[in-house]
Amino acid sequence: MKDFLNKGRTLYLDNFYTSVPLAYRLLELKTHTVGTLRQNRKYIPQEIQQAKLKKGEIIAKESPEGVTIIKWKDQRDVRMLSTLHRNRYGRG
Repeated sequence: MKDFLNKGRTLYLDNFYTSVPLAYRLLELKTHTVGTLRQNRKYIPQEIQQAKLKKGEIIAKESPEGVTIIKWKDQRDVRMLSTLHRNRYGRG
């Protein structure tokens, strides 16, 4: 990755690699992160973790640094982390 850092690129990850600390570190290196997030990862805000959503509902929380955690309900709960997308959902 070192040849791609500090160039404003976006790294897309699956839930094995996506984590909040990695997202902050990559932001420091001017690299955005987008990826699905496992439900048992550390540092997921409690209001996101405990939200009981109905199918089609969405909740998001954004840190001051620009790390957004999103959860929505499809057939099951889906969690995503993004430093590229902003919280436009009004909750969280």
